[in-house]
Amino acid sequence: MTKRIVIALMFGSVIPVLSFYGLMPALSTVFIILIDFLLCCGIVLLKPTTGLMKVATAVASCSLSLVGMDFALRPVVKQKLLGPPELFMYSWPPMPTLWRYGTNLNFHAVVSGDLAGMSHPHFEEKRPFDFTTDSFGFRNYPWQVEGKKEKVYDLILLGDSVGVGVGTRQEKTWGTLLDRKYGLRTYNLSMAGSSPWHELMNLKIACQRLHCGSQTTVLWVMFAGNDLDDDYGDQLEPTLDDSLLQRLHISARTFRDMSPIRNLEERIRLLIHDPLAPQVIEREMPGGQKLLFRRRYIDATRLSYEGVRQHPHYPKLMAVMDEMKRYADAENINVYLMVVPAKEEVYRWVLDGASAPSADTQPSGFERAVEERCRLEGFPFLDMKPLLVQEANKVFNQSGRLLWWADDTHWNEIGHEYAASVAHDFLSAALKGTGTVQASTRLTVAKTN
Repeated sequence: MTKRIVIALMFGSVIPVLSFYGLMPALSTVFIILIDFLLCCGIVLLKPTTGLMKVATAVASCSLSLVGMDFALRPVVKQKLLGPPELFMYSWPPMPTLWRYGTNLNFHAVVSGDLAGMSHPHFEEKRPFDFTTDSFGFRNYPWQVEGKKEKVYDLILLGDSVGVGVGTRQEKTWGTLLDRKYGLRTYNLSMAGSSPWHELMNLKIACQRLHCGSQTTVLWVMFAGNDLDDDYGDQLEPTLDDSLLQRLHISARTFRDMSPIRNLEERIRLLIHDPLAPQVIEREMPGGQKLLFRRRYIDATRLSYEGVRQHPHYPKLMAVMDEMKRYADAENINVYLMVVPAKEEVYRWVLDGASAPSADTQPSGFERAVEERCRLEGFPFLDMKPLLVQEANKVFNQSGRLLWWADDTHWNEIGHEYAASVAHDFLSAALKGTGTVQASTRLTVAKTN
């Protein structure tokens, strides 16, 4: 019987290992345990022959080799697969649907862009990078948090990876520039991977400790590339559970999600599922520079206004904006909303193979839908697309440089500097009740009721 049990356990090791690394269909933990139990029971009933023992040994060896390979690869390729910010991200135990960065981080390295990581190393645009977080897991310098426990912030920057400034040195991000250069006491509450729903939850959770009030302005940054496709929760109030069991569960899940083998498997599966539609599209600019684009963002930004309204997440986005209005009124917070276009919109002329920049400033379906709701809610609104197209064309014609990293979906330092100036002008104009920053730009400000 002992030999039967040993053989059963050796066979049983393969199910949890394959599930852990995403090498079998996704099932709940209960089903995984049930399948593993039934497999072990079935093996126990078999006669423990020499051949069965050899097969069991081979199966157990493969499982152990996979685990050993994963541990060996983690320090070697994890940063290459995930990128520095994602290395530090984890599900927040009190509310696992939200993300946080590790607390009090101070990371320095030479990095390249997320699109290069998804395609081929020869596209990399290497640059120095630093990444600092505060004691709450958001990308802020200690001086932006320390000594301000009883002070009100002038500005809360609320968004996803665009707000975080992924790919750019901390001192050059627009969150830092708004604080240092423009004198606005700024707290960056942005978190990579967030949808507008996540952003609403983060604001509600953080507002008390940030002493939100009538002197606080929230600059809510939406991204046209994926904010409609990202995940949305069903509830509109945070539900927090900070139990020990919850923390242990999240720690185990975070360890699993950081697995190099699991991440490689996901990339291979995506390639097999749609081999003729690469996730990264390469184009050549005048002068020979390679520019990378993400197919997902191309599809999202080409969705018509009617297509946006028919999207399954459209009602959820509208419900989030409605709740933001209700919450802002209840807490006496000023909310200003800015839609940031994707790189695929600003440099569409490169995608289309044109030889020179074009002035395509037509809003995407997502931008139109958000502006329409802002008018209804009374949120001051800015569509950044015309401004960024104009600036991108000017910078390229003058110097051949870009506002985005060539190998990344995010702004470079030039883009961040310009975004900070636009955000400052937008907030100033909105607070003064005016409707324009420049005669040549499209800036719509809907006055609050």
